[in-house]
Amino acid sequence: MRVGFALLALLALVASGQEKSLPKATEAWKWTIEQRLAARLDPAGMAERRRVAALNNSDGPPANPAPFVIEGSKNPELFLPHELMSFLITDVMLPGDDRHRATYDPVLADFHWEPSTFWNDVRSAAADNLRLEDQVPGRGRSKLVSEQLCGFRAAALAEMREKYPRFDEFLYVAVAPRGTVSGEESSAQWLLWLEGGCK
Repeated sequence: MRVGFALLALLALVASGQEKSLPKATEAWKWTIEQRLAARLDPAGMAERRRVAALNNSDGPPANPAPFVIEGSKNPELFLPHELMSFLITDVMLPGDDRHRATYDPVLADFHWEPSTFWNDVRSAAADNLRLEDQVPGRGRSKLVSEQLCGFRAAALAEMREKYPRFDEFLYVAVAPRGTVSGEESSAQWLLWLEGGCK
């Protein structure tokens, strides 16, 4: 039911033209989920991102460009928080990857967060997610396991938000610019379901 209400709000936002009064992309953490989805799924915006990605391809324009592209360095506001939490868990919590974690240190200093405490908190919040990912590698995961991971990720995001009130800002300032996704785009309803922890 919650997904249905959010989807109706998204449709109303697009229909009313309120997407024109969005926060600045430089303050990507201030966007609502509905604003993100309206901008992300806008056909003109999708076409423009495809065009720019093709121009920036060092090997020349691909023969079959992906129908959907987000480059976090250009459009961090288009990512949903659950995607950024997933990037953080996947990218940073690899065993022994201290050098990669250290690349976040300047941003953590800007937030006045002590790095080792922060990473321990991320590891603790994501413990169930990390355990299940370790037990069941990516390929061949059942629907049930994928949904469990989705729920664990949502719980980890909620816990980090509680401990760090500026956590969303961190995600959009520090994590989003590192991310790129391309491929087939999902529907608003599916993305809202994922954002809600697959419930």
